[in-house]
Amino acid sequence: MLCSCTNQSDRQIAAKIQDHEIFYDQIDSTINQYLSDELDAIYFARKMAMDKIIDNYVLEHEARKVNKSSEEYFNLYFNSLPQIKWDSFHNKVIGPDTMAPIVKNGRYISISLNTDEGKRYMEETFRRKMRNELIDSLKKLNKINIYLSPPLKQYINLDKAEKNFTRTTSSKNVLTIISDYECTSCRSHFLIFKNLISRNADKLNVEKIYYSDDVHLCAMAAMAASRQNKLKEYEDILYTTQFNSEDTSFFERVAVNLNLDIVQFNADLKNSENRSRLKQSLEYLNKIGIRNTPSVLINHRLISNYSTDDQVEAAILREINEEK
Repeated sequence: MLCSCTNQSDRQIAAKIQDHEIFYDQIDSTINQYLSDELDAIYFARKMAMDKIIDNYVLEHEARKVNKSSEEYFNLYFNSLPQIKWDSFHNKVIGPDTMAPIVKNGRYISISLNTDEGKRYMEETFRRKMRNELIDSLKKLNKINIYLSPPLKQYINLDKAEKNFTRTTSSKNVLTIISDYECTSCRSHFLIFKNLISRNADKLNVEKIYYSDDVHLCAMAAMAASRQNKLKEYEDILYTTQFNSEDTSFFERVAVNLNLDIVQFNADLKNSENRSRLKQSLEYLNKIGIRNTPSVLINHRLISNYSTDDQVEAAILREINEEK
């Protein structure tokens, strides 16, 4: 259970050590990312189960109208399909050397679609495809209201994290990206985030937070660039260029190419106070349960289980609409 209320009398007690009380929200605040992932897993499991129940119901409901079982109704539909349906499906997927993955004895193997086993696989795949098409057509004939919704994520307080804004607008919505310049996943997601921000430029303020196992030179360089309002341009290079994080000359060359004041840049690059601030930020992120990079938050709520810009964008727009 997630608790966001700060009223002491309303907080749920999880444990006591003599007179010292430990509250649920204290526990949750240390495992924010884990809880978010688990809640999403529960949501997606429910959604899959709900979709299956809906599919079965609309097919059974239609079959009962003609006194047939679901399977009998589908077989009548399947047998009435014109040959061109099969021909079209067959021609799209099969070639002289086309292979398909099947499970055999508990493991995946590849088989040729031109073998008897491959042909059976094709027929079964076609039946599933036609069944799904039938169910989709029946759904359109029914009024279906979906009330199941993604879990409301706990608000995560990032006030003590070291943040840099790369875009500010009049919008009240804030997109937070927590990442590491040397993280492979962060680098691969960079263009996804960049395109997403570009498409929603008027709707989002964007802040960046560095998170890694330690304060590396690349983070110090990015912070130095931010002091001269060039973080966005500097990050573009860090995320798209291979570099050695101990190579000071690389970071200096980037600064020169971006027309930064190199004297000021080098001073900030070695500034012990900047390093200390980043170090404290990493410790704080660990304390509140941030574990993965990249992590994406909209209005301080985690977005989980995404792999494409469309999925992230959908979650962001959903959160923005709920905030209105």
